[in-house]
Amino acid sequence: MSDSTHKAPLAIHRVNSKIVKSQIDPYLRVEVVRNSMGNDDFVTELRKAFSRDYNQYLGVLDRNILQWSKKFAFTEPKSRKRICFSAGDFVKISEVDRRDFTFARVDGIFVYQRTSSNWLFLVVTFAAFRTSPPYSDHLLKHALYTMTDRRAIIGLPRVSSEQVWMVQGANDSLLFVDHDVWTM
Repeated sequence: MSDSTHKAPLAIHRVNSKIVKSQIDPYLRVEVVRNSMGNDDFVTELRKAFSRDYNQYLGVLDRNILQWSKKFAFTEPKSRKRICFSAGDFVKISEVDRRDFTFARVDGIFVYQRTSSNWLFLVVTFAAFRTSPPYSDHLLKHALYTMTDRRAIIGLPRVSSEQVWMVQGANDSLLFVDHDVWTM
């Protein structure tokens, strides 16, 4: 579903259902969304995302099959640039009030079809500033992050078109690179 900052969204590189079924992660192995099918956490998060990110109420769940993908893309309207992210990439996510943002790793990408419309969602794990030293890289002076246990399903409207670069460092830290990596 398009919005004012994401035109012509598309999920690409479909994931085979055998691969989905073999996932260990309970959020990534849901194929069919239906009430009380043992995926209550997933359904709860999906309902929250529909309400929060698309301003839609998700009532009774029919037997809806999810289309999982490896990548998603959209056109950023101001620059008319096509933006593409893959599972494993980091994205910048606006908070609910749209005034602040956070970073998260894309763990999964899926499309939910409802009322003849396709709604794109991400399963993400959030990153946060390190809470113990070192707080920044001593050479580059960039902030260090760490992965949290906080996960969510988010809708496409919360995803920024800004490319985010996080590099794995020592001590389970992530180095946030706040400039274009192609100029390094």
